[in-house]
Amino acid sequence: QNFVVKTDKNQDQESSKTTNGGEIKDVTKYKTFNDETYDISFQYPETWTLGAVEISDADMPYWNRSMDVNNEDGETMATLVLGISGLGGACSGVDESDIPSYTVLDSELSSIKAKSEVAMHFTVHHDESQGKYSAYYGLSDTYTSKGDFEHVCLFYNLFNSEKNFGDNIGGSVSFGNGVTTYGGGKKFSSLEDVNKYLASDEYKEIKKMILSLTIE
Repeated sequence: QNFVVKTDKNQDQESSKTTNGGEIKDVTKYKTFNDETYDISFQYPETWTLGAVEISDADMPYWNRSMDVNNEDGETMATLVLGISGLGGACSGVDESDIPSYTVLDSELSSIKAKSEVAMHFTVHHDESQGKYSAYYGLSDTYTSKGDFEHVCLFYNLFNSEKNFGDNIGGSVSFGNGVTTYGGGKKFSSLEDVNKYLASDEYKEIKKMILSLTIE
């Protein structure tokens, strides 16, 4: 039921970046992941790896396809999930005073074909009880500008494509570090650390990879 992971080494690419001294060659090389069954592709750094996520039979109605993208140290940078269902209802009965606020620190529109406009967001939530900042990033079909605040029970990192990934599943897609902001997220001790991560090469590579996703 999982992806068949194939990469075409003939499609390796190099990127360039601009510094104060002008354009320099970026040594990072990229491979292209292609899944012919669903006409999905994206680019990722040559040194990162792909791995299908094992899914139990009990989870299959909710997660039809899932695959991790890991860095050189085996840390998951993003997970691609297709055919998501069974969402909703988690916020019923939540007191309005307990609804957290999320701040969008980075956002950019994607060129992906979908039923509505799709954008990548980097969203952070300050958990005052733990003194930590939790960051979530991924694609969603609601564009929220950088700096905007959202008071929501859950922040969904998913969108509806024009595909159908399986019987009774539909075309929902998630590509980021979590489908929802329930638990998980990348943890930081301060907002300063969050902003440093936003400026890091790792985040730039993650953002480039996620925005390169295409579904034909």
